[in-house]
Amino acid sequence: MNIQKLLFTFLLFVPLFTMGQQKTYVLDDNFEMKLELMGFGEGWMNLNDSVYTDAIDTLLSLTISSSGISTIKGIEDFIY
Repeated sequence: MNIQKLLFTFLLFVPLFTMGQQKTYVLDDNFEMKLELMGFGEGWMNLNDSVYTDAIDTLLSLTISSSGISTIKGIEDFIY
């Protein structure tokens, strides 16, 4: 399979994997960036004020010191 077909197939099916996933609103950009870098959202290049709820609802601890985070709005969805 050549690279164009592989890329097309990938781009065709990616939306199917992300459709319908519930997201948690994250107000602070630094807080979202920390979560995105940990793999809980759509990636650090796509800051959209949200992360996937099913990715964070089992997170038991998070170190946020020295991260420049001013609010942790959204943390209520961390423990399911």
